[in-house]
This record gives sequence, structure tokens and C-alpha cells, in this order.
Amino acid sequence: MKILALIIFLASTASFADDTKLELKSEGYYYPRKNHQVKIKFTKLNKELNKLGLDGLPETVVMTGENPEAYAKLLAKRVDAANEKLGREMHFNFYNQGSGETYLYEMTLCYRGDITGIPKLIEKLRGNFLHPEEGLLAIATGTKKTIIDKAFKSAAGLKERFGDEFELNRENIDKWLDYSSESDTALVMSDYGPQGDGTELEATEIPPCE
Repeated sequence: MKILALIIFLASTASFADDTKLELKSEGYYYPRKNHQVKIKFTKLNKELNKLGLDGLPETVVMTGENPEAYAKLLAKRVDAANEKLGREMHFNFYNQGSGETYLYEMTLCYRGDITGIPKLIEKLRGNFLHPEEGLLAIATGTKKTIIDKAFKSAAGLKERFGDEFELNRENIDKWLDYSSESDTALVMSDYGPQGDGTELEATEIPPCE
């Protein structure tokens, strides 16, 4: 079965040094006519694709540090082939609007393995699954904090950093300030991508996979 090739590919990526993986529960949709959205059911879609001799698409995307670029390209090719054969323009949240890149806060993620390996893995995903201009500011992973913007070292630093927009971003700032070192959920602070000014915060929580 064609989907078996994907399973073998994923198994081969399991050797990432920190044994950290991010999993994305994928969603897909297309518009058969104006203002009419159809949500994709992967089981049905993959049956259609297999009948056409094409490889299926995964409902759960497993991202590791072992050559994520190759995996992103593999999925992109499958999306393109499916769209061409089915005469559709399907979009998936691992392949945003055909660009192949999206932002962390637009995904629904969980992780497996070592929570402290998440910052390193996120960096490896930039430029393939994640947009290269993903505006990372700080990442908390249990007892470890990765500070990219030094303002995140203290509440005073954040007040100075955000100034008049501190209250506007207060809910997400409090998530960072209240983060517990005993938490098994990672917290990624980022801004709205290419703006890069850090004034519009997103606090993305990445829990352990069930």
C-alpha cells in the first residue's frame, strides 16, 4: 500500500539526537465553488489517491530534526500531485497556501521525547515547515528557558520592551511570567512573523502528545 512508504520514511527519521518530535494533527480543505468550503477526510482522500496510483497524505505529520527539509518537500510533491490529478486546490496546515511554510502559532502541535529539545528542533524546521521569518522571542521548556529577546529575562524588561502595548499583550505576557518550571508543556513566545518587531505577541503552548 502506498501509505506504507510514508510510515517507513517516518521510521527512518527517528534518530534525532535529542529524540524530540513535534506532531501536527493536520487539517485540509478546498473550495469546489465560491464560498463553499469542504473539509478533507483523509481516509476518503487517501483511498481516492491510491486508486489513482498516488501516495496518500498523513493526517498526523511527525516532524523531527532528521532532514525536515526532505520531508517537507516530499509532502509538498504529494499535495501538488493530488491537486493536479483531482483537479482541486487543496490546502493543508502543513503546506500553507502552497507556500510550504507557515507560522508556529497557526499550528496545533504536541511533542514527544525530550521537552528541552524543542527549541533546537523548531530552529531546524524554519525554512521548511516553518516560515524562515518566524519571529521567535523566547521558549520555555520546563526548567530550561531559551531567551532570544533579552526583554524576556524579567517583568521589568518586558514592561520597557512593550511600553504602551504592554496591556494589549498582557494575557500572553502573563503566560510567560507565570510559567512553572515543573510544567511538561512548552511555551513558545513569538511575534507575527515578518513584522519582526515583537510588539504583537503569540504564546503557543505545546503539550506532550497523548
